Amino acid sequence: MITSILILQDKNILISSSLKETKFWNINSYENLIDLNNINCMSSNGLKRIDENRIIIGGDNGIINIISLNEFNVIFQIENGFKCWGICIIENKGIFLVGGVSKNIKIYRSDNYVCINNIENAHKYSIIGIVQLNDFSIVSYGEKNILKIWSF
Repeated sequence: MITSILILQDKNILISSSLKETKFWNINSYENLIDLNNINCMSSNGLKRIDENRIIIGGDNGIINIISLNEFNVIFQIENGFKCWGICIIENKGIFLVGGVSKNIKIYRSDNYVCINNIENAHKYSIIGIVQLNDFSIVSYGEKNILKIWSF
């Protein structure tokens, strides 16, 4: 079952991720470029583009994978410690936020993947996704129809 897709028009690539693997496809020829076995994505909110050369995939196994778009391989793994269901990239601040089963929101630097903050018990239930609202705020949402707005 495919859980998430990401289209990179500038690179003519479609990325599909499932519970078992992530596949890279050429948009023009429909050719399968590469399969990354055991790199999975549990949620439609767990596959994002960091910048022109990297994507991030939040796994169901507690590991976040940073993938090179130049070589189509894992360049870094973060042992997040919980199933990752939501990722939000904040480019202008050089960070990404991760939420999931733990109910916490972890904030990582995009350049070196170091966790710089952990908002414990950000939600009472699992976090399904995180979205940037504007330059100063994000929205996290989760189970039981809970939305929270956070300011930087």
